[in-house]
Amino acid sequence: MGSVRPGTGEPFDLGDKEEAAFATPGGAEEAGRDTVGCEKGGLTYEVSREVLVRGISLCYLAAFCSLFVQLPGLIGSSGILPASSFLETRTAFTLAGVFGTSAWIVDGWLDIMTLCGICLSGLGVLGGASTLSLVACFILYASLVVAGQSFTEGFEGDTLLLEVGLLAALWAPALPSLHGADRPASSMVLLLLRLALFKVLLMGGCAKMFSPDHSWRHLTALHHFYATQALPAPPAWYFAQLPDIVLRLGVALFLAVELCASFLILLAPLRGVRVWIAAAVVSLQAVVAVGGGLGWYHAVVVLLAVSCLLDDAAWGAVLRLRDAGGA
Repeated sequence: MGSVRPGTGEPFDLGDKEEAAFATPGGAEEAGRDTVGCEKGGLTYEVSREVLVRGISLCYLAAFCSLFVQLPGLIGSSGILPASSFLETRTAFTLAGVFGTSAWIVDGWLDIMTLCGICLSGLGVLGGASTLSLVACFILYASLVVAGQSFTEGFEGDTLLLEVGLLAALWAPALPSLHGADRPASSMVLLLLRLALFKVLLMGGCAKMFSPDHSWRHLTALHHFYATQALPAPPAWYFAQLPDIVLRLGVALFLAVELCASFLILLAPLRGVRVWIAAAVVSLQAVVAVGGGLGWYHAVVVLLAVSCLLDDAAWGAVLRLRDAGGA
């Protein structure tokens, strides 16, 4: 039974094991059992790898384009916090020295770095990403983040993009290929991706539960969240007008996904459970992003969820449902 890869239209075979999952009663559960294996007869994650690599490349592209516009006024020679003055105080033995030395002195060099990042990430979006190109994107963006000082330090979106971007580099094909990967998706990297998603969700839930602000524990946080968030979007006003019971239920769902579903990421052996977890994470991030949010942070979390939880057979089922709905 064949299907096509999202975004490319290239055909791929689900394999005998995955095909049997949809041909025999109870076969889906058996074929969907996952022991974090994606090589030699286990579940395959080739589509998920391609989704992650292209998606992270798209996030890098957005980030580099944003920096290209903003950096001159922020850290240029005539900017608010000139990068040259900051980097002169750093040595090569510090994190700022290691990742900042490539952004020294001239404004033109900052432009060159962002333009190189735009080209490499744009190539990745088109399907030309490799381990080497994604490592280059990581080094370029890490350099610019360090040089950005207060404007980029501590921003969750930048930190998570670098973390997942490095994992995507380890999972990507060693060399660009127009007809598929030159090596199978690594089960070790798959496990690291799941651990990264587990960490993101669990830390988010713990930060809310153990915050000095009691509103999360009292389920009233959303009563003022939409009016006080850093980057509100127009729909946030409408969300803030929702009934009390809806807002309280929303907080409960937030905490349930972050604190409970996070552990299921590591423990759930069945495809059906993993699909539901991925759907819950995607829905949560979509709602937050529509109301405001943290830029590409939500996109990176969504990429993490769908790439490490959905195997190729799950993607095939999703695509068949989509095709059936459009028929």
